[in-house]
Amino acid sequence: PDRKPGSPPTVVILNSYHPGEAWTDNELAGLIPTLRRADPDLVPVIEYLDAKRFPGPDYLALLKEHLVRKYQGRRIDLLIVLDNPALDLVLKYRGDLFPGVPVVFAGINGFRPEWLQDRERMTGVAETQDMAGTLELALRLHPRTKNVLVVHDYTASGLAVRREVDAILPAFRDRVNVTFSPDVPFAELEQQLKTLPPDTVVLLPTYVTDRDGQVFSREESTRRIADASPAPVYAMHETRLGHGIVGGVLLEGKEHGAQAAEIALQVLAGEDPSHIPVAD
Repeated sequence: PDRKPGSPPTVVILNSYHPGEAWTDNELAGLIPTLRRADPDLVPVIEYLDAKRFPGPDYLALLKEHLVRKYQGRRIDLLIVLDNPALDLVLKYRGDLFPGVPVVFAGINGFRPEWLQDRERMTGVAETQDMAGTLELALRLHPRTKNVLVVHDYTASGLAVRREVDAILPAFRDRVNVTFSPDVPFAELEQQLKTLPPDTVVLLPTYVTDRDGQVFSREESTRRIADASPAPVYAMHETRLGHGIVGGVLLEGKEHGAQAAEIALQVLAGEDPSHIPVAD
């Protein structure tokens, strides 16, 4: 159905996670006011996918069925996709889910341009963490460092950031030994952290869900990791600042969301998202 003249556009936001997840809360805090600055009557629909608590591929299939039935026959002017699980859902089921609807994404770790091959009307903002810059900073401040432990979870986002770390390793291979945290319950991870030697730095790109499916806020996971580790902890998100990390080159979620909203406004004004380069 066509949109009625003068009525606000219908915008659906697929949020990968849950209310209270600090990064996506901040993305929304930048995204929604920027959208409504152009149209105060625009009130987007937010679908929380809860993929930190339910990270499995079978759950994505259930979400697809639910969303197909919910939105069948409804006009949607724009789909905004926040973070990797939501993008995975859209890429996998685009033919069934919101066919023909333009897509703007944000918060995507490990973005690859080939993901958009043969997928029209999609663009957005990649979440590019400055792993190399943060590690360089840590090594300048701790010149005797010989070992780096990268702490991440094994969700879709956690594995995506691990691939980003893998990409920078050749530049550091002759300087430090880099290892990754195992997929274990959080209490076991804390015990391993307590045994780290003093010549170690901890790099914390993301950690929310442990092997048992227990979900932690970014604040809690940061605090407990920093408390357990005798080694200094560095991160890449401002949500972790003030909870025990030394620092890092930090991404700000609110600014990231506002950047995505500016692209969304271009699309709502009629520009083809395929002609808008992916930002980082």
